[in-house]
Amino acid sequence: MQASSMAQNMTMALGMQDIYTASTTQLLPLGSKVELADGRRFVYGKAGASDLAYGKLAMTRATNANHQDEVVAASAAVGDTSISVTFGEAVAANLFAGGYLHVNDDTGEGQLYTIVSHPAGTAGVIVQLGEKIRVAVTAGSGTVSAIKHPCQDLIISAATAGPPVGVPMVTIPASNYGWFQSKGVASVLVAGTLVIGQRCNQAAGGAVAPNAGDILPDCGVVLQVSATTEYALIGLDVLGF
Repeated sequence: MQASSMAQNMTMALGMQDIYTASTTQLLPLGSKVELADGRRFVYGKAGASDLAYGKLAMTRATNANHQDEVVAASAAVGDTSISVTFGEAVAANLFAGGYLHVNDDTGEGQLYTIVSHPAGTAGVIVQLGEKIRVAVTAGSGTVSAIKHPCQDLIISAATAGPPVGVPMVTIPASNYGWFQSKGVASVLVAGTLVIGQRCNQAAGGAVAPNAGDILPDCGVVLQVSATTEYALIGLDVLGF
């Protein structure tokens, strides 16, 4: 069976979006995964404000300091399903929906919760959680941090440490949803001189480059080389969330 047909049959059978299409509508939870019989794995994500070209590595955005170590505006008791947070800047409604909130300091620290929804605002924003509060959080004592789902608002990878998510099979227009390959044989843009059998790292412009140690995220093993600015076959292996 052709790989594309295999993918179509698998995704249609599961009520999913085909891996070779983009959609203006979210059809699956962000971070959903599918694996084909040949070992290629894909994760479902959303493009940010710019198109994401096929064959180019996409990464999650850097976190915003105004969403980290934020004040708990009102105490949350065990069993509560929401928490009141004062952010360092105004946040749009449901900016973090589908993402995560964790208590990073003092009472309740170390607990992670999924975010269902929240209104727009800055002070006293009521964040609805997907689970009940397990350890009480005290206003003025505990602090929390919020983050979008790592597969939301993806951008082309840069030569800075931003976690890679995967490589799309088709161009995914800005604000559209689609699948990103995170594992298996993949055709990826090249920057520099790759060597068969050696590891490669994330580079600027959605490319992979020769291994540079632990400075940038590792992306997998080179299976077939091509000249810089061309596309090579990579045994891709990125986090993919």
